[in-house]
Amino acid sequence: MGNLNENSSLGNDTLPVVQIGIQRDLFPPTQLTGPVTTISTIVNPPTITTDTTTTVTSVIETTSTPLSDGMHLKKSHSSPALPTLRSAQAAATTTTTTITARTKKRLHFRARPSALDAANLESSKETFRGFFTLFWIAMAFYVILTMIRNVEQEGTLLSLSLFSLFSKDAVTLMISDFTMVTLTVGAVVYAKLLVWGWLQYYSVGMALQHSLQAAFLGMNIYWTFFRDWPWVQSGFFVLHTIVMMMKMHSYTSLCGDLSAKYHRLTALKQQLPRWIAEHNTRLDPDGSTEYTDAERDELARMEDEMKELEEDLVHGSHRFPDNVTFVNYFDYLLVPSLVYQLEYPRTDRIRPWYVFEKSVATLGTFLLLYMTTERYILPTVFDPEMPSWRVIVELLFPFMINYLLIFYIIFECICNGFAEVSR
Repeated sequence: MGNLNENSSLGNDTLPVVQIGIQRDLFPPTQLTGPVTTISTIVNPPTITTDTTTTVTSVIETTSTPLSDGMHLKKSHSSPALPTLRSAQAAATTTTTTITARTKKRLHFRARPSALDAANLESSKETFRGFFTLFWIAMAFYVILTMIRNVEQEGTLLSLSLFSLFSKDAVTLMISDFTMVTLTVGAVVYAKLLVWGWLQYYSVGMALQHSLQAAFLGMNIYWTFFRDWPWVQSGFFVLHTIVMMMKMHSYTSLCGDLSAKYHRLTALKQQLPRWIAEHNTRLDPDGSTEYTDAERDELARMEDEMKELEEDLVHGSHRFPDNVTFVNYFDYLLVPSLVYQLEYPRTDRIRPWYVFEKSVATLGTFLLLYMTTERYILPTVFDPEMPSWRVIVELLFPFMINYLLIFYIIFECICNGFAEVSR
């Protein structure tokens, strides 16, 4: 009798609508004199967010509208309802259906090459590239001017007075730094104790973790005062200690959280068969198990929890606790990241030319740091006849140059170099 035409579209400003059209030639005007109702289905598209519950609500409304002769029924986006055949008085009925969907967080790596990296093919298109090139041209003139002044005043291209400060107690510094890094390997032993179940992370384990890390930081800071190192050695050792403590904290925190989920999953795998065996006493006539609504909900909850825990323990091709090894931890120490993950993005091979480029850039930038500190900072700081306001003014530009160079040497040279070596 009627022709049903469905037309739904999904856009940013419109909602999907079910439209019903009635052919005029199948219904004479004399038969279409009564009031008619309209049906509108409005579906709000779900907004998917990470680790949240999404609700999709469908609302069906029915209202009545008189039908004029010869009208082809369509729904405008501003109209609240669609006309259809119905001979009832004005009425409105709303039915709401809720559908729950869960989404899991997935970490996807995306290549983000630096705009300052010559290996980045897009760097030549950056508008900042010209300023970057101009900066290094200015640094070249800066080095030439500094060397000319050194020759005129001291008779040498580069003074080695600051180098003697660097080399003071250098052997002890290297041994101390190696010992400090070696102590962080205890994080692997701590993680293994969590996996074996000898420690519970969210009780004794977390307190032990923070206590040992505080002792690690305090012991290394005390060592710098005990050795009475100059500011160069003390600054390097303390900063490296803080970096190692942050890496160790990230490693133990993630392994602790995953160990709790791992033991919970193991307990559920042991509990589920016993639960099924205990509730298999009631059978339907067809031989299947008869569960009450509460039992079905409990069984579904355990299965859902097991599925979520399995997903949390897997990242890419790695699964906890298979990552708790000394080799994996040493690899993490080389990765230029303070946040531990079970898996990191990798390249197919190590580019020797790229490693060489970053090594040369590190040495060249360190030379600029040395010249700026030795020529423009130390003489100003230790000048007893210069007033304090003049010292501040004289140090503004050298400190700004050192700040830019330190940022470049750490994040552009050292971090990218270690990222290439660790693939």
